[in-house]
Amino acid sequence: MCPWASYQKVNYRELAESKKNFASLFGPCNERIVLRAMNLYGHFSKLNVVFCNEKLLELGMPPSSKFTDYLHRCVTSTQDSTIAELMAVDFK
Repeated sequence: MCPWASYQKVNYRELAESKKNFASLFGPCNERIVLRAMNLYGHFSKLNVVFCNEKLLELGMPPSSKFTDYLHRCVTSTQDSTIAELMAVDFK
């Protein structure tokens, strides 16, 4: 079964009610901070922002790689880290 097969969209209240399960889902973590991070990302994702790298290309930067070309690096570089450890880096 694929990991995203059980994917479902939930609202903030449902997330808040499930925070007691965060440790079993994500490993040791501060449930309040994880919930806040998910809430922030949820608001950001609703902005429908599209990033344009046209100016960077005009300045001579090479086109970026497709996400699928480096996805394996994302997985292998984080597979031994907990969500809490990764958030310590992301939220500094």
